[in-house]
Amino acid sequence: MLSRTLRWSILAMLTALPATAQTMDYGSMMPKGTLGLGVVYSHDSWEEYWEGTLKRTNGNIGTLTAQSMTMMTGYAVTDRLGVMAALPYVWTHASQGVLHDMSGFQDLALGARFRLLSSGPGRFGTFGASIGAVAALPTSDYTPDFYPLSIGSAGPAPPVISRWTSGPIPRGLPTPRLRTCGAAT
Repeated sequence: MLSRTLRWSILAMLTALPATAQTMDYGSMMPKGTLGLGVVYSHDSWEEYWEGTLKRTNGNIGTLTAQSMTMMTGYAVTDRLGVMAALPYVWTHASQGVLHDMSGFQDLALGARFRLLSSGPGRFGTFGASIGAVAALPTSDYTPDFYPLSIGSAGPAPPVISRWTSGPIPRGLPTPRLRTCGAAT
């Protein structure tokens, strides 16, 4: 019998269609009327960690494995306005000890982004500026204080994300820098 994870992965691969997708703070916008769908899988496993300059092991939990599958969608309402949503399902496991595994949906992230200005390719490259907002809504009653087995931190999402992007800059001109306000989670 195939594991539940493998069945979900096979289903995702069989139903995947070519599509455009982007993250909440991606630098470019999708064309008007474009729907982007995506699934992102993540796997992380560790038995050692760094505490300052000391490499340690934790015999209480053995090997910690954390996995997530995030369903994402985005839609370009106009060429300048896009809306996005993401919902991760997370599961954690410790190979030994008394701590129990956790699994479940994390927070539903809803976001919108508006392109303030954009210049096409020219003598000095490309330039664009956009502003966005992200909100997270709890979808389950997970315990955020159960580190390292917790499936989330229940921390607040950043209220506003602003992003400046630029293309190649000719030699001798100041280089614009990427600026992100707030800590993206």
